[in-house]
This record gives sequence, structure tokens and C-alpha cells, in this order.
Amino acid sequence: MGVAQTQPPSAPHLYPQALQLKLYQAFIFSIPILFSIILFLLFYLFYLKRRASNLSNSRPVLPTTTTFNPTPCQLSLKREITDKLPTVLFDEELRTRDTQ
Repeated sequence: MGVAQTQPPSAPHLYPQALQLKLYQAFIFSIPILFSIILFLLFYLFYLKRRASNLSNSRPVLPTTTTFNPTPCQLSLKREITDKLPTVLFDEELRTRDTQ
């Protein structure tokens, strides 16, 4: 009846409370930094690296000989464009005055 139940002493903490708090704060502070570093690495690997490799692979190869024969459609397009452009008149007299 009157048996006193003694509780075993609580297990001592492995580290003091102040050190545990500092560890916890450092861990909580480092999580967003690590997360942002991982995001930047993923962005670099999947976007910038792929974009750079696509640009280097898609460089146009210039032909050594030009065998371009414009079709009549292209000639008429060229005429339409030149008709829309303003005409600049060049005065030879002004040129000779400028060079003197």
C-alpha cells in the first residue's frame, strides 16, 4: 500500500540546452540557403546548359559557293519593297562641293 514508487532519474541530455539551441538555429538557417543553391544548380543544368549547347549546335554553315537564283515571286516581292522605300536623290554638285 504505502510502497513509494521512485522514478528513475531522467536521462541526462547528451548536450547542454544552449548548444542544442545553437545547433537548431544553425540547421534552420541553413535549410533555405541549401534549397536556393540546389535550385540555382538545377536551373543551370536544365536551362542554361541546354540553351548553350543548342546555340553551339545550331550555328549556320555558310556555303562556299552561292548558286542563288531568285524566283519570279521573290523578284516581285523585291520590287514591292523597293517601291515602298523612299527615293534618295544624289546630287553630284553637292558631292564635289563637299570634297573641296
